[in-house]
Amino acid sequence: MSQTLCRTQTQGSGLGGLFPLSPKHVVIHNTLANGGVLNVHCNSINDDLGLIHIPWDKDWSFRFRVNIWKSTKFRCHFTWCGGGSHYFNIFTVARDDSPLGETPDCRECIWEVGKVSTDEKTPMCRVDGDGVKRYCFGWNDDMSLRNNKIIYC
Repeated sequence: MSQTLCRTQTQGSGLGGLFPLSPKHVVIHNTLANGGVLNVHCNSINDDLGLIHIPWDKDWSFRFRVNIWKSTKFRCHFTWCGGGSHYFNIFTVARDDSPLGETPDCRECIWEVGKVSTDEKTPMCRVDGDGVKRYCFGWNDDMSLRNNKIIYC
């Protein structure tokens, strides 16, 4: 993976999805097909991480802890030249911090944004640490679960 552009620390994850308050690290990697800058604005109910501009093939990351109620969620707005405007829940406890979830829980949640998946419809892919296994999702523009089904690549 490429050099990190910026890291942001936030307040308030679950080690193995069992314990609240252990650290999480979300990494967003720009893999846009057009090679352009990815504009990202992420927030939770308690934290606004501001607008970040990620050059192509670079990363931006932030760290936080899942709250004691395990209700932490970070939502990001992604924009880029010629690509429109899309929303995605970059971290949810049900998907990213639950031993019973569809995907393995992640301490470091690495996301590739814009890389074409095998179905060519899911531009958000969480990759494991070695980059081999990918879990791909559609945008959360309408917040409908039917548009966020998991695709194994």
